[in-house]
Amino acid sequence: MIWRKAASPIVGICGRFFKFFQQPEINKVPVSPSRRAFALRFARLCQAVGLRPRYFIRREIRLLLAMDRDDEARAACTRAKEKYDLSLLDFRVLHARTLQRVGRVDEAKRILIAACFRYPKVLRPLNELKAVASEADDFKDALSAFESTVEKKGPRQKVTHLIPVADIGAKLGKYSEALHLTDRMLDYLLSPDFTRDTL
Repeated sequence: MIWRKAASPIVGICGRFFKFFQQPEINKVPVSPSRRAFALRFARLCQAVGLRPRYFIRREIRLLLAMDRDDEARAACTRAKEKYDLSLLDFRVLHARTLQRVGRVDEAKRILIAACFRYPKVLRPLNELKAVASEADDFKDALSAFESTVEKKGPRQKVTHLIPVADIGAKLGKYSEALHLTDRMLDYLLSPDFTRDTL
C-alpha cells in the first residue's frame, strides 16, 4: 500500500509526459525563431538517443523547411531514406516539398503522382501537386491519377479529390476542362450514393 502512494506521483508525471507526445499540437511548427531553434535541437537529440527516430526526422525536415534551410532539409531527407527506409505518405510529401524548394520540381511531381496512386483515398498528395503544377502535362497527370483510382474512392472522396484537379486545370488556363470537372462533381453530389451518412 505504501509503495502505491510513493509511486503515484511518478506515474502521474510519466503519464503527462507521454500524453504530451500524443498531442497533435506537437506536429505544428512554432512561429517564434527561438522556439523553432529549440524544437530543432530537441528533434535532433531525440534521434540521437533513438526516441521515435522516424517521427523526429520528419519533424526535423518540417522545421528546417519552415526556417528556410532548404539544403539542410534535403540532406535530412537523404539521410532519412538511407537510414530509416521511410515510405510513409507524410515523408513522401515532405520529400517532394523539399525537392521543389531546391529546384528539382520534376522529381517532386513524380513523387506526388506516385503517392496519388499509392494512397488513392488520401487528398494530401493532390493538394501538394496543385501547389507545384506549372505545365499542361501536370493537369493530365493529376486527372489520370484520379481516373485510375476512382473506383477505390468513396462518394465523398470522389468530390473532394476532384476539387484540386479542377483547381490545377483552372491554374493552367484549362477553363473548359475545369468547368467540366465541376459539373462532374455536381453529378457525384446528386447521385444516390451521396447521402447524409456520407458527410
